[in-house]
Amino acid sequence: GVANGNGQIDFSREITVEFDANARGPWDFKPAVRHLTVHPGELTQVMYEFKNVQDRTMAAQAIPSYAPMQAGAHFNKL
Repeated sequence: GVANGNGQIDFSREITVEFDANARGPWDFKPAVRHLTVHPGELTQVMYEFKNVQDRTMAAQAIPSYAPMQAGAHFNKL
């Protein structure tokens, strides 16, 4: 894996991160993978799938939330 900004990956531990999507609107929205196992300090990227099921152009914005709330400091929405 690739290290985070401080260059340290803790290979002695693993963390499983679960991904969810709660979409309100005329579209399908889901994570490409439901969970991912990483080492603390390891950088990774997760993709979400979005499909507009309307016959017209729609606009949407993904708003992340984290549980526990303190976990948010370890994620960046791109």
